[in-house]
Order: sequence, then C-alpha cells, then structure tokens
Amino acid sequence: MIKKELFIFPISLLLIASCGKTLEEKAEVAIISCNILEASPVTDASGRIKEINRAREELNEEPFLGKDDEIIEAINYNLCKELVLNDELYGESLLTAIEQERIAQEAALEAARIAEEEELEALRVAFEKEKDEERKKIKEWIENNKETLAKITPLEFVKFTNYDSECWGRDPEGISNPLIICYEINNFSGFNVAWEVIFKNGYTRITSNDTLILPYHIIYDFYLDDETLIYLENTNDFKDRVEEINIYVQGINTKYNEGNNLLASEIRALSDSPFDIFKWGLESEILGIKYQIYPSISD
Repeated sequence: MIKKELFIFPISLLLIASCGKTLEEKAEVAIISCNILEASPVTDASGRIKEINRAREELNEEPFLGKDDEIIEAINYNLCKELVLNDELYGESLLTAIEQERIAQEAALEAARIAEEEELEALRVAFEKEKDEERKKIKEWIENNKETLAKITPLEFVKFTNYDSECWGRDPEGISNPLIICYEINNFSGFNVAWEVIFKNGYTRITSNDTLILPYHIIYDFYLDDETLIYLENTNDFKDRVEEINIYVQGINTKYNEGNNLLASEIRALSDSPFDIFKWGLESEILGIKYQIYPSISD
C-alpha cells in the first residue's frame, strides 16, 4: 500500500506541473510586471529589459530581444500587458493603436481648425458690425460739422520740395526727403486729419491721425515702395509725379487749435469725434470731411 501511494504522488506532481499557469495567473504576472515597468525611471532602460525578461521567464515565454524603445512604446499605447505576455496579436494591436492615434490627432487638428475659423469669422462679423456702427456715427458727425468748417479757411497748397526749411521761407538745408508738401495752415491749426497723396504712377500713400501743427507734410522714404521712390527721384518737377492730394478732417486737438475764430460749442462738437477704427488707417476706406488741397479746386 505504501509503495502504491509513493508511486501515485510523483505522477500527480507531474500532472499539476504540466498544466502551467492559468490565464488569470498569467495576467496577474503581466500586470505586476507592467506596474514595475511603468514606475521605472526614464533612464533605467536596462532595468526595464531585465524586468520584462524576468516576467517572460516566469510565464515560460520566449525572451524579449527588442529594445527599450519598444517597451516604452507598448506602455504609451497601453499595450504593456500584451508585450509581457508575448501576445501573438501584439504587432497587429500596436498598428491599430498607432492608426487610431493618427486618426484622433487628425480629428483634433480638424476640430481646432474649424474652431479657429469660427472664432475668426465671429471676430470678423463683430468687427464689421463695429465698423458699420462707427461709419454711421461718422456720417452724422460730418453732417453736423460741415457748416462749421465752411466758415473757416482750410489748408492752402504752396509748393513741393525736398527740404522742410523751404516751407519756412528759408534756403534748402538739413535732411532731404523724397517729397515734402508745403502749405499755409490758415485756420486749420490743431485739426486731426488723414492725408491721401495719389501719385501718377498709381501708388497712393495714406497717413492717418495727423495733427496739423507745422506748415508741411513729409512723405518719408520708408513710406514708399521702391518703384515710387525711384519715380520721385527721377524728376525735376514734382507736379509731374503727384496727381492729387486730399485731407480728411477727423476731429480737432484742442491743445493746438488756435486762430480759427470758432465758438467753444463748435470746437467741442469737432473734438467729440467718433473716429476710432478709421482714424488709424486700418481700412482702405478713408472717412472724414474731405478737402482737396492739390490741385486746387479753383485751378
């Protein structure tokens, strides 16, 4: 009887050993190993390779012969468990995960693009609405102040030059500029205006929010394109180059206005200007009370 028991016992051990670990036990080994791998320092590449091979050995799987980058990749795509288990579908699962990530990234980029476009469109619509409201206020301001400005003498063109000293009646001296417009300021001292200088070559220079204080307006070289700059340099008479000059009154700076004989109420009405967007020349459209100063309307 004793011999029979001794004979049966080793056979039962062999049967148990041959069964190996259950799926749940294997999964538990993989989970524990992945927890260790995920918690390992970024620089511990050798430690991660040792850990995955320790788990593979415990699972009676083939050793891991890849690189640390592959382990990191598996962790990043939430496929660590499959890599540890040496899942035969791991490669396919990885490709699927990469493709899903790509699709998600493209969807996120597209959603961001659409959101940005919608935001820009909303801003554009709001800006256009703001411009329309300001445009209405400007037209009302123009109508209310036309009669006031009709009582005073506007700018009067004198001549073109390269030196501002000539606008003071002195000989040419100082820095030469491509074009300077000399004028009599008359009753327009302190007025805020936009300048529109139209050249005969088709170029137009707009200068916004200029307060009239000095008896000249300078067109600097950095205001001009190369073609127009050369166009001005190759002439002895600027009248052959300038088609028209206009100013657009957009308000008055009470600090500098003088000698215009306007009533305090009229000055207050002129200074209460609705210009905001348009005074900075953000648009090709120029608004204000227009005066053509060259050539003179009377010429």
